[in-house]
Amino acid sequence: MNISDSYSEMNLIAQRALIVYSSPGHTLCTLNEIDDNVILPGVPVDASKLAGLFKAIGRGEQPKDGTMVWQSENILARGPNAVLWYVPPAMREIYFSCSNKQLMKCSGKKFPYPGLVFLARGKSLYAFAVKTRPNRKTQLYRAPFWNINGASGWVCMPYSSIRGKQEIITEEFERIFFTSAFSHPGGNSPCCKTRFERLVPALIRNEAKKFPADELIPNDKTIQDLMEEKNP
Repeated sequence: MNISDSYSEMNLIAQRALIVYSSPGHTLCTLNEIDDNVILPGVPVDASKLAGLFKAIGRGEQPKDGTMVWQSENILARGPNAVLWYVPPAMREIYFSCSNKQLMKCSGKKFPYPGLVFLARGKSLYAFAVKTRPNRKTQLYRAPFWNINGASGWVCMPYSSIRGKQEIITEEFERIFFTSAFSHPGGNSPCCKTRFERLVPALIRNEAKKFPADELIPNDKTIQDLMEEKNP
């Protein structure tokens, strides 16, 4: 969708649309989300909500109801106290600090990370794996790494001191996640189908260029589910 006049040089993404329905004596306005340039079914909005929406737009703010707004670039969605973003698959160095000798031999070596979706909400970071570039309906999978709670995706790493704008926060979270050492399992449930302690050395030994998608364990959430969760 093209933006003309003074906004033509800005990288703007269509997120929502206001649609006005009318008949003699009646008018209805709905707010509709836009996904990949497709206008989705909307919800009715009254005059007070419209006024609040236009005031927020004028100040460049996000909605105050705790939900997130779809963005569709690598920054998937933003909210008042949350940002959701995608990191494509890549070969990266992987680090360990643990008692497992096989994993310690792998520390610092190149490893095929799958596509990951991160959610920074308040002072917490959550991580999930995906098989494709995500949209709202994309199925999430457990991030196949230690230090991550399999069910919730909560990441146990030293990131509590991160502060700043969302763009800076995402970069800092990524830096810490990809350079910190994995030290312990994230719970009693497995993070991938093959034992993590066996899978990592095997992939590195075989010089795998892609993380095997069939090793991912489904999570019971989608991108849309993450977006609809309220801030704590």
